[in-house]
Amino acid sequence: TFTFSGGLAPELNANNQAVLDSSGQVVMEQIDSIERYRRTLLGLPAALGGGASQFSISAGTPATSVNRYDAAVFVGDDWWLRPNLTLNLGVRYENQTNIYDAGDVAPRIGFAWAPGSRANSARPKLVLRGGFGIFYDRFALSNTLRAARYNGIVQQQYVVTNPDFFPNVPPPSVLAAFQSGQVIQQVSPTLRSPYVLQSAITVERQLPKNTTLAATYTNTRGFRELHSTDTNTPLPGTYNPAVPDSGVFPLGHPGPVFTMESSGVFTQNVLAVNVVSKVSQTISLYGNYSLNRAMSDFDSPTTVPANPYNLTGEYGPAFWDIRHHLNAGGTINTRWNVRFSPLITLQSGAPFDITTGSDLYGTTLFNARPGIATDPTRPGLIQTAYGLLDPNPIPGETILSRNYGRGPGQMSVNLRIAKYFTFGTERKPAQHGGGIFAAPAERRYTLSV
Repeated sequence: TFTFSGGLAPELNANNQAVLDSSGQVVMEQIDSIERYRRTLLGLPAALGGGASQFSISAGTPATSVNRYDAAVFVGDDWWLRPNLTLNLGVRYENQTNIYDAGDVAPRIGFAWAPGSRANSARPKLVLRGGFGIFYDRFALSNTLRAARYNGIVQQQYVVTNPDFFPNVPPPSVLAAFQSGQVIQQVSPTLRSPYVLQSAITVERQLPKNTTLAATYTNTRGFRELHSTDTNTPLPGTYNPAVPDSGVFPLGHPGPVFTMESSGVFTQNVLAVNVVSKVSQTISLYGNYSLNRAMSDFDSPTTVPANPYNLTGEYGPAFWDIRHHLNAGGTINTRWNVRFSPLITLQSGAPFDITTGSDLYGTTLFNARPGIATDPTRPGLIQTAYGLLDPNPIPGETILSRNYGRGPGQMSVNLRIAKYFTFGTERKPAQHGGGIFAAPAERRYTLSV
């Protein structure tokens, strides 16, 4: 894989020559990855903004196998303390063999209370439900497999910064000769199962016209969530992006070592409202709305901090932080057995990370985030909807937090129309010759749009 990233480069004229200012200095501009690729195809050198930014290749044994034993047991009981009050208690124990200290105990408690309801009464008009529990996530076998593959022995993953051999692909033996390090992936020996503490309370109310309204508030706090860190990032101030394998490495050799750890956190609060109404024998409607707020310092097990030595700004909106979500729909049966099923979905935009598209810290990842410019005269600044951003932040600049951007909202409108056709006549079974022979039943066909 050849990667072309944006960055500062000389401004070119119509003849693809560097533009000079009145003092004879080269005018610099910020170019994107497509422009760098175009300049590379024209044969322009790196001094004029050409050349690939990174090359990566994997080699070694393609077949790898791992295994895991996973077991869990749950014990629970329900107590009817009163005719209108139920208490639920339970505990779950889980264990798996592919992580450290895998045994986890997860208690649960819940209740359901119908104020004013009696044992022989009809369906209660008001019900309160609530609960609290600890829930563990299993450590996926794919994570173990990834570490077993890229351990530097089974398979080798080489990454070359600023390669000068594009478009040729050198054999891995050549790469090993001039690059002393390779990408290693491993699982922390102290990794433990992620878990969440979740509390929820629901109020359900029966309304006139066969309508039910329910509102639920859920609070979730996650701990020991999975993310990765480059434990061999060059020490601060020692890495030069223009010089491959530069810097002072903590492990004494170049090359990133991505270690999967269980130290991430997140907090989520959700308010959900649901309405179901059977207006008549032919019309049923429903709708649900949720207000969501989620903050985290990770997005996935492979999330790596933009700057491993400065976690400021890593705690930001989670990728599932979609604030508003609305669904409304139903079914309407009309004459001639024609059914209409409308569905409307509305949701606000999801967050996204704003990055510079360059490796500023020597992790081989293009996940560095820009700074908020303090000097508007600096070259290469980019004016965006989020302010004047600096893709090459200097000391003292505030770095954008993770998932600072917000994407567009979405709206979807659907309508399904179905017509049922019946062919044939349903006849009752007839007795003949001491046996019973069932006549064919009617055949029903559906045409839907």
